[in-house]
Amino acid sequence: MRFLTSSLLFTVALVLGLTVLTPKKAFAQHPLDLSERVGLTLMVNVGPGYQHDSQFGSDGTGLGRVSLGVGDFLKNDLAVFLRFSVTNVDHEDGFFPQRQTSGFGGVSLQFWQNSRFFIETGLGVGFTSEEASERRHGGISALIGTGVTLFSFGKSNVHFGMEYSPAVVRSDMVHTIGINVGYQLF
Repeated sequence: MRFLTSSLLFTVALVLGLTVLTPKKAFAQHPLDLSERVGLTLMVNVGPGYQHDSQFGSDGTGLGRVSLGVGDFLKNDLAVFLRFSVTNVDHEDGFFPQRQTSGFGGVSLQFWQNSRFFIETGLGVGFTSEEASERRHGGISALIGTGVTLFSFGKSNVHFGMEYSPAVVRSDMVHTIGINVGYQLF
């Protein structure tokens, strides 16, 4: 739990630091005209994931963090998404590792502070699925994320970011954190 608290504080500090320190232009990029962000937008993120499940009382890590989104820009700096993200990890449960998949499915808002930095937040359904017992559980979940543009070309954007998804399932808390590289089409 101490690692989880430290991770959450680090994520909040990162978001605040990037908000204050992010310059107006991205690395190796011509200035992006914000008026170009209109209509349909698609997003795909991949990277390592971390999960803490209070049922197991342990932490799990894995390379299976995948996040997808389909949305629409309401304004040039605000998009609404249908989001789905999933993390697949192993927990130590006695002598055998327990493979668990947890995720988020719901609606999120993505706010672009400038041409290079965005913050995202959402609310939806959280779920877990335990491989060995084939048990599946659902509950309420949130999504908090941030990203920084690495480079853009045309209507394509490659970014680096973090996502945090707390969920209440089985009357337990499941926390997932993903560090990812993503692609977004404007």
